[in-house]
Amino acid sequence: MSPASTAFAMNICQPDAGGRGYIPLADHGLIGNLHTAALISIDGSVESYCVPNFDSPSVFARILDKDKGGHFSITPTVPFTTKQSYLPNSNILQTKYLNEDGVAAVTDFLPRQPSSATARPLLAWLIRRVEVIRGTMPIRVECAPAFNYARSPHTTTLETDTSVALAAPSSPSSPSSAPPHLKAVFDSPDAGLKLDLRYVSEYTLDDVGEPGVQLHYLDLEEKGHKGQGVWTEILLKEGQVVTFVLRTPPDVALPTQAHPTHQAAREMGISYDKLVAGASTLRPPEDPILTKSLMRELFEQTNKYWTAWIGRSTYTGAWKEAVNRSALALKLLIFEPTGAVVASPTFSLPEYIGGTRNWDYRASWIRDSSFTLYALIRLGFTYEANGAFPPYLLASPLSRAQLFLVFCLPYAFLTRSWLGGGAGAAAYMEFIFERVRTRDPDGSLKIMYGLVGSSSSDCVDSRLPPRAHLTCPKSSPPNRYTIHGDKDFPEEELWHLDGHKGSKPVRIGNGAIDHVQLDIYGELMDCIYLSQKFGKPLGYDTWVAVRDIVEFVIAHVHEPDLSIWEVRNRHRHFVYSKVMMWVAIDRGIRLAEKRSLPCPRRNEWYAARDALYEEIMAKGYNKEKQFFAQSYEDQDILDSALLIMPLVFFSTPEEEEEEEEEDADVLCVGQADPRFLNTLKAILQSPERGGLTSNGLVYRYDVSKTDDGVGGDEGTFCLCTLWCIEALARAGGYDKAMLNKAIAMFEDFLQYSNHLGLCTEEISDAGEALGNAVQGFTHVTLISAAYNLSRMTTKGSV
Repeated sequence: MSPASTAFAMNICQPDAGGRGYIPLADHGLIGNLHTAALISIDGSVESYCVPNFDSPSVFARILDKDKGGHFSITPTVPFTTKQSYLPNSNILQTKYLNEDGVAAVTDFLPRQPSSATARPLLAWLIRRVEVIRGTMPIRVECAPAFNYARSPHTTTLETDTSVALAAPSSPSSPSSAPPHLKAVFDSPDAGLKLDLRYVSEYTLDDVGEPGVQLHYLDLEEKGHKGQGVWTEILLKEGQVVTFVLRTPPDVALPTQAHPTHQAAREMGISYDKLVAGASTLRPPEDPILTKSLMRELFEQTNKYWTAWIGRSTYTGAWKEAVNRSALALKLLIFEPTGAVVASPTFSLPEYIGGTRNWDYRASWIRDSSFTLYALIRLGFTYEANGAFPPYLLASPLSRAQLFLVFCLPYAFLTRSWLGGGAGAAAYMEFIFERVRTRDPDGSLKIMYGLVGSSSSDCVDSRLPPRAHLTCPKSSPPNRYTIHGDKDFPEEELWHLDGHKGSKPVRIGNGAIDHVQLDIYGELMDCIYLSQKFGKPLGYDTWVAVRDIVEFVIAHVHEPDLSIWEVRNRHRHFVYSKVMMWVAIDRGIRLAEKRSLPCPRRNEWYAARDALYEEIMAKGYNKEKQFFAQSYEDQDILDSALLIMPLVFFSTPEEEEEEEEEDADVLCVGQADPRFLNTLKAILQSPERGGLTSNGLVYRYDVSKTDDGVGGDEGTFCLCTLWCIEALARAGGYDKAMLNKAIAMFEDFLQYSNHLGLCTEEISDAGEALGNAVQGFTHVTLISAAYNLSRMTTKGSV
């Protein structure tokens, strides 16, 4: 295997004596296969893993309950230091253990194939290869799943593994004296899931043999587990390797001939390897015989997949390493069957240690997906734009069904380039077709759909007090979809779990799914507009659907909502939402003008856009304190969401020529507008002075001054910090000092990413990572900030 990259974390660890506590959120790496993802701690424990999909119940959630959450650890039994890194330009993770007597390495990945055209189906395996590369190292392996968020019991059985290619017996004339090769089977009928743990041993040096592995039952009932795990201890020498594979086994009865043995090979007069190859043809493709060569093949294919993908990036600026790692992290958040982008693959990691702001982000927000597309286009992944809005999808008379298509299609954009098209895109589009085919007689779609397309008419969040019930207007599509494309994501609190470092409650699902968030139309229209600058022109039928989005916005422009921060109490006229509705109308106008598209209500669009602009300036700006306020109702509240203004060209919209627009966008951003400059300066003040910036990091708003219906404290918000950096960078076209400040803030921010270059949602005053990890929005805005800083510092060349 190739050497790891240079980024690493070094820590001194003691062997687990039964009292292992919580590992900090920053001390984890992420692996994935575009269906699900796993968090791996720096001491070699799988801390979070949901099977088979991102939004499936967890089988390992040690990060949320150190005792009973479930884990899969591979750790030395002697004191050691550890460092962790990705292989270069890859999402394969390697964790090394070092002491005076030896060095061991654990390489973790979920397999991917370089191309969807490969014959073998995607193997949903968690592969963990442990090897000693110097001296010796005693290793303890524990696999203790806790099904269904540690709610469902399971049975554990150790049985002979007939799906592994075995080592030859010491004497050809007699059976091997070694103990039987066992596998562990974990079965939870209540959770509807079965897993098995298998392994294959090998050696890479001639003077050492294959290491022996004996699995034993592990009783963790005293810690609250509802079933047994398994453990083994191995003294590994240099050149010895054991690869563990955790999977969902296929429920298929195999013929005896599919279980090759050395004795059968001798009786048939053929080599064992040839018998294994023949027996493999009798097995289903998702259940190949576990061999050393298969393990090497899966590793090489997976590494090739990742390096080939990131090799397509065109970014060459000063922050290439951070940008590429962010792109690779975003790639891990794609759900292949639909192309949806999860906000984060984790759930309920706290925004404040001991606090209550613990949310489930394993769903796909329209807002996040639109911004993700923007970031990828900026890196040269422009084929997403070329896949926009196939005209035949929108050929039927306009209805809310078409609005649904328009809102979901950004996920299909991502599928085409990120996944290379193929079955993933086809599966997602078929889901859309089915929704359209089965819509109501009036042409509308249900507000919500279950995971298999079943509808849900209940739009009320019953978990909130009666005064705070949040209902969905019948004319408004939801702001967020599950990764399967449906809209049913009920929120539930799991009080039996401790929460990370005691941060309760642990939540699954998200009650914000029913929120009215009118800003999403602006993000979507901006995304469509940007895709048009790099992709195929809009067809007429698609334009009619896009045009109707603008009409929808104009019809609802004076309504309150719950906006980007998803407050959980009263609807308000949030200035951020008003700005983004202005963006929606503005981008519709720009599309009509630049593509010469028919716009019968052109004058009304202009009037609505300009009237909304005037309204924001009249009602959204606090003249006394000289900053844009959070909402029309809360004039004294500062909100860093309004840093978006220059990023979407709100303050001074320009009408550049098409061929000049890319360069002009950098400089002509309205940053000279005193109202925005005053707002920016106010945000940059410390909280003690009424601002939102602490040590170069930016809060969303002051939670002590406004009631958002949640309560509790939170850390600084990475998204807001990066928006602030980009706003300063764009202002650098007028003020060199602001550009220098942007560069300094960005370099400082990068120090808060972890040893792998991964980011969470928030950062505490003490510099501790907070919130769900890995956070997609943070990496999207990191890419955008780096891109625009590079353009400002290199006069447009990135």
